[in-house]
Amino acid sequence: MERSLYKSHHIKVDLRFNDGTGVRPEGSAMNVERKHDMNRSRRTLRRAALVAAVSIATASSVVGCTAVTPDTTPDAAVKTVLRSPGGDGPVDSITWNLGSGEPATLDPPNVPTYSAMAVVTSVCDSLLSVDESGAIVPGLASVTQESPLRAVFTLRADATFWDGAPLTTEDIVYSLNRAASPSSYLAPTFANVASISAISGTEVAIDFSAPDATFLPTMVGVGGVVMEKAFSEKAGEALGTPAGSLMCSGPFEIAQWNVGTDIRLVKNKNYWNEERAAKVDDVRLTFITDTSALTQAMATGEVDGGWEIPASSIPALEAVDTGSLYYGDTTTIWSLRVASPDSILATDATLRQAFQQMIDRDAIAKTVFHGAARSWSTAISPNSWPASVRESTQKRTSAIADERGYDPEKAKQLVEEAGAEGREIELIVASGDETASQLGQLVQAQAEAAGLRVSIRALQPLEYAQAMYDPSVRGDSDLLLSSSGDIVQEPLASIRYYYLPDGLYNWDGYVDEKLAGLFGEAVGELDEKRRTEITLDIQDRFEERAATISIVNPYQINFVSDRLGGVIASSVYVNLPSLSFIGSAE
Repeated sequence: MERSLYKSHHIKVDLRFNDGTGVRPEGSAMNVERKHDMNRSRRTLRRAALVAAVSIATASSVVGCTAVTPDTTPDAAVKTVLRSPGGDGPVDSITWNLGSGEPATLDPPNVPTYSAMAVVTSVCDSLLSVDESGAIVPGLASVTQESPLRAVFTLRADATFWDGAPLTTEDIVYSLNRAASPSSYLAPTFANVASISAISGTEVAIDFSAPDATFLPTMVGVGGVVMEKAFSEKAGEALGTPAGSLMCSGPFEIAQWNVGTDIRLVKNKNYWNEERAAKVDDVRLTFITDTSALTQAMATGEVDGGWEIPASSIPALEAVDTGSLYYGDTTTIWSLRVASPDSILATDATLRQAFQQMIDRDAIAKTVFHGAARSWSTAISPNSWPASVRESTQKRTSAIADERGYDPEKAKQLVEEAGAEGREIELIVASGDETASQLGQLVQAQAEAAGLRVSIRALQPLEYAQAMYDPSVRGDSDLLLSSSGDIVQEPLASIRYYYLPDGLYNWDGYVDEKLAGLFGEAVGELDEKRRTEITLDIQDRFEERAATISIVNPYQINFVSDRLGGVIASSVYVNLPSLSFIGSAE
C-alpha cells in the first residue's frame, strides 16, 4: 500500500509493507502499459533524436539574435520512459560506466556525485525506498509519524547483511547517528532531530526538537542507508574507501575496487528482497569521463551502458548498432551560479539581471542538448515538486520566467547601466565534458554580444568536484557552470544547502533573514499544500536576487546495450538499487 507521506491533520503518517516488499509488482496496470509503449519506442527514439540533430544547423543560426518564449519544450520529439524495455532475464556480466568518474568515497552520508550514489544504493539498502516513478515505499523498515515530534521505524524481520548477520535496530541507530554527525554531508538534514533511539527489538524512534517535513523523504537513498555497526567501527576512517569497503545488505556486494580502473560488484545470492534481487552476476563499473572516449567505448560494445550520458554524444550514439538511447525526466538544472562573495555579480543586481536576459535558453536546449532539454529559468526544476502539487506551482514559476525572456538588447542596456562594458567575467567549467564546454562557449558568445568578456577556466574532474565545497578552488572566479538537482521531490531539502547563510553551496554569501524565517516555517509545516505555498514564497525571494542563472532542465540520457533491458531512465535511479533492475533484453 502506498500512501501520502503526510496527512493534512499533521499527525499520522503510515507507510507499511505490501506483501513484505514495498515494491510495485511487475505486471501491474502501470507496468503493462509502459512496456507496451516502450516496445514501440526503440525505433521512434532513434528517429526522434535524428530530427533533433538535424535542427542543430537551423538553431545555430539564431543563437544570439532571436527572441524566444522562455521555459518551453523544444520541438525535438523526445519521448521519456520510466525504464528501458525488457530486463527480466539473467545476465552473466555487464560493464557499466559511472559518468561522474571514480568515486572519491562510497561512505554513504558523504558520497559527492550521482554516480557514487547509484553505486551505494545498489550495494546498500535504506530505511525507505522509492518505486521507479519516485513514490516513497518501505525499504528496510516501514514508518509511522506518530506525532509532529516523533516518527517510528519498524524494522522488517528478514533483512541480513552480506556476511549473514541479521540487521538490527542497533545498526540503524548507529548508521543514522553517524549520518547526523557534524562532519557528514547529510548533517543539515538532521538539524531538527533531538534523538535517535531503539525503543524495542524492532523499532527505532526519531524524536524531533521541532516538526520537520523534509526528514522522512531524505531517508530514501543514501540518507537512510543502514550499515553493519561492528564492521563499520572496525573499518574506521577507511570505511567506504578501496581499503575499507562497506558491509551492507543490498542486492550487490563490493568484490574489488581497483583504484583508477574499475569497481567490481557481484550478486548477493542471499538477498532478502526477491522483488529486487540482482539479475546480473558480475558488474564492472568503469570511470570514463572523457566524452569522446565514452562514446567510442559504447559504440564498440566495450561498455554496455550508463546513466547521465553527455548530450554531445546523442548524434553519434543514435547511429550505432550496439545499443539505443532512452530518455527520462530529471530534477537537474544546468545553471550559472555566482561563485564568490567578492565577485561583482554578488553585489550588482543589475548585472545579474543582464545575465538572466542575455542567455538564449531555447537555442541552447536545441543546439547543445540536441533537443534533450527544455529551457528553464528558475532554480527549482518542475520535477522537484511533489507530484500532487506540481501543477499548482506553475503559475508562480511562469511569472518569474516571463521576466527572464531572451532579450539581447535589454541585456546590453543593463550591462551599460551597471558600468560593466568590457568587464571580464571568469567562468568555471568541467574539463573533458563536451556539453559543458559547448554551453560555456555559447554563454561566452552571448555575453560578448551584451558587452562583457567571459574567460573560461576549465577544471579537471576531481578539482571541479572540489570546487563545489572548497572556496579556495573557486578562488576569484565569478561564475561556475553547474549541473545539479534535487535527490528527493521536496525543494526544501536542497534549499537549505543553497540559500541559508551556512549552506554548503551558498557561495555568494547570501543572507536573507526573512527567507530563513520562512524556511523554518515551511520545514515545520506537515500539510503539503500549505508547505508548498510557503516554499513558493521562499522561491520568490531567492529568485528576486537572481544569483542563479538557470538555463535548461535536461532529460536524463541513458545508453543501453541491445542485449540489456530494465534500465531506470529517470534521475530516480540514484535512490533505489538501479543496477538490480538490469537484466537481459529478452
